[in-house]
Amino acid sequence: MKEEWQNMWDRETKGNFFRKLVPKVGPSKIKFTRQLESLNRLRMGMTRYKHADRECGYCQKKVTTEHILFQCPGLVMPRNYLRNICRQYQVSFNTKEILSPEAPKAITSAVVRLLRGAKTPI
Repeated sequence: MKEEWQNMWDRETKGNFFRKLVPKVGPSKIKFTRQLESLNRLRMGMTRYKHADRECGYCQKKVTTEHILFQCPGLVMPRNYLRNICRQYQVSFNTKEILSPEAPKAITSAVVRLLRGAKTPI
């Protein structure tokens, strides 16, 4: 059954962003909590307003995962904090690594901290 599920997942054309983060089907190694709701939506490439192109509350650029995590000038301090935590845990500072379900809890907490600083809800 799991093999069939994996084959379906591999053939699916939608959800490529999420598939890069979680290539294998099965139970997640993290526990989902309300605090991680935004992080999980970010992992899946979803937003509250899924079909609306929204502008960043800081710089009026289009809100994307990459914009929030790596580009927005209004989030420099929490981004630098996240970058330092990644260095401490020897985790590459890229989308796949920091949003991985296997990322250390300190990195997940730093991402949540960064999301809390965003003026535009994720």
